[in-house]
Amino acid sequence: IARALADEAQRINQGALHNLDLSDESEAYQSRNVYHAMLQQRTNAQALRKVRLRQQSQPSAAPALLRCLAGVARGAGGELPTPTQTLEDLAARWHLPDSEVDRLWREFVDASGGEYTLSLGRACKTLLRHASPDVQHATWNFILLDTAAAELVDSTDDAGGACGLNFEEYLVFRSFEEAEALEDQFRFLWALYDRDGDGLLSREELRSALQVQRARLGWDDAYTQSWASYVFECVPHEPRGIRHTILLKELRQWAELRQLLMAREPRHTLQPAPATDWISSAFGFLKQ
Repeated sequence: IARALADEAQRINQGALHNLDLSDESEAYQSRNVYHAMLQQRTNAQALRKVRLRQQSQPSAAPALLRCLAGVARGAGGELPTPTQTLEDLAARWHLPDSEVDRLWREFVDASGGEYTLSLGRACKTLLRHASPDVQHATWNFILLDTAAAELVDSTDDAGGACGLNFEEYLVFRSFEEAEALEDQFRFLWALYDRDGDGLLSREELRSALQVQRARLGWDDAYTQSWASYVFECVPHEPRGIRHTILLKELRQWAELRQLLMAREPRHTLQPAPATDWISSAFGFLKQ
């Protein structure tokens, strides 16, 4: 929020500078004041850093008993307490076991280096480490669900900054990636594809999501667009897009669509088959 306010102040002041008549002495004086204010705002914005979940060990002059009590209050290892209520709320919202959300939370804290958000630099070394650079950037844009926060992400920022991938976005992507069956995966798939949350998958949202496949498979713009058009030719849809119930129905029936949208196999197809007729068909997302 602080970064967004600083950016907005810079835009306002820049507009004010353009409207000043520097030939007028009073406006020239005002221009200098605005310019110095902008320099200070820029310095303040550059100093912004994300709040850390893990605090760096610092020598303390406090008495040993006070240091011990502070450590108990903060949690073992100098960490802030786990946001238990928030994790429980996320488990209920996404219909996941509490133990699964706890596991993903610990994984997120390790990946982010103890930050509340995961920067692109750290994501490339952890969450997306198995992907090529092009796929890393395409996937990063795919999993950032908060578009307002995404605009504040500095792609060169490896350790600090105001924004990045938050835990819920991390949870959605990891659950999408780890789901074994389509029925378990679909609510996460839909969250990633329906970017504006209006309950419809638009042509633009589909084209945006296909950028991951484009990066993975080396498609050009025309070929990516042809796939998006093909989906809308074959899948029943309303003028503004495809409803989630229709998309789930088509994914259950259409193997080619599942591969295109990185979807899992329906649960009924995952039943064990006779050993002589067994075919391995696991779809390894981002690892091929």
